[in-house]
Amino acid sequence: MSAQLEPYQDVLMPDPPGAGTEYTFTVPGDTRVVLVAAMCELTTAAGGPQRYVSLQMFTWTGRRFLVAGTAAPQDPASTSAYSWQSAAAAGVWAVDDAALAGMPRLMLLPQCTVTITVTGLQAGDQLSQIALVREMYPPRDVDAGAVAFPVLEALQELNVQALTDEMHGLREDVGTLVEALGLTRAQSERERMQRLRMAG
Repeated sequence: MSAQLEPYQDVLMPDPPGAGTEYTFTVPGDTRVVLVAAMCELTTAAGGPQRYVSLQMFTWTGRRFLVAGTAAPQDPASTSAYSWQSAAAAGVWAVDDAALAGMPRLMLLPQCTVTITVTGLQAGDQLSQIALVREMYPPRDVDAGAVAFPVLEALQELNVQALTDEMHGLREDVGTLVEALGLTRAQSERERMQRLRMAG
């Protein structure tokens, strides 16, 4: 039996995206991920509307299914931090220089995405200090990947050509045996007739 990999927790601290760009994390490969906490800092450019920052989750098909928002607006030309925690209760609190918000604890399947979204984003706005605390659930089987079509996989393991060759060989052997038996029977019949003539 193949070994099992235990879930583990890590902190992802990616480089900040370019100015005027949101940040997206994609669940890699065939790993499953539970997002425990997320944090970022937003520095807004002068001008434009108030910004609102949220954590939005999407399925592998790109359909949005969850928004963990903060009701705290951010003014232009300012810097604020945002923190989402699965252990936090519903609501938004201002803690020091950060807006703290709760988010549900969900397992994200492969290729699901999490985006730090800025409503009212301007070209000069900059996300930074991004950190994601993740519980990583590796594939159940370390050695074997997912098998989409197990019957086809099993068939591929069969050497069909070798089986066909063996069947042809068996058919030839049976034909040779039948022919040999026919010759032996004819020879026996001739010998029997010869004995009868000699006896008469």
